[in-house]
Amino acid sequence: MDSLRVALLIIGVLVVGAVYLTTRKRDAAVVKNSSPETRVEPRLEDAPESRSQPSLDLNDLPSVSIDEPIPDDEDLTSQEAPAVEAPESGPEVPQKVITLRIVAKKGDDFSAERMILAVRDSGLVHGKFGIFHKLFGDDPDAETVFAAANLVEPGSFDLKNLKDQRLPGLSFFLVRPGPGRGVDGYDKMVETARSIAITLGGDLVDRDGSTFSIQRERFMREELLQYELDHLNLT
Repeated sequence: MDSLRVALLIIGVLVVGAVYLTTRKRDAAVVKNSSPETRVEPRLEDAPESRSQPSLDLNDLPSVSIDEPIPDDEDLTSQEAPAVEAPESGPEVPQKVITLRIVAKKGDDFSAERMILAVRDSGLVHGKFGIFHKLFGDDPDAETVFAAANLVEPGSFDLKNLKDQRLPGLSFFLVRPGPGRGVDGYDKMVETARSIAITLGGDLVDRDGSTFSIQRERFMREELLQYELDHLNLT
């Protein structure tokens, strides 16, 4: 019985030793195969195709010698360039000017000081070209809706020498295309000119010198509406 136990013990020791040796050999093989000296890096060409653009190889660029002369302007202009079509521009919009005038009755003249005061009270400001402007908004740099000029050439006002100066009248004009809606500017110009004419005791006439009647006012307004519709798509 004792000899049987000894035999089994010896057999067990041998089995354990065999397993240990086998495990050591396998681990050594794994370590050897994964060492840096034998590790093979993956290559880019082995990877699957990607959607990115290929990188630029500087060696593929043409060489340029710094000793080559730089071409002058004539050489540059003689080289063929790809044709570029100019963008198509729409038809030029014709300009429309509406004019009203205030003239003194019976050929008399207005006091320059009184005229300037009435113009300023109507909200017009003295500015570019020495004339008065109705601005599109409160900004001093805003565009002009309509303007008022001196009937005496060149149309500017000398604000430094108004005392005892007399003027024959005022010329109001609205130019389209311009800021805002044309009919709004026209209505404001008519309202302003009519108010100043009443203040000065003058006559309001059109550019031909005819009395600016209600019928004439409406006719000119309809003309402006048609112009805005035909050329500016505004009403």
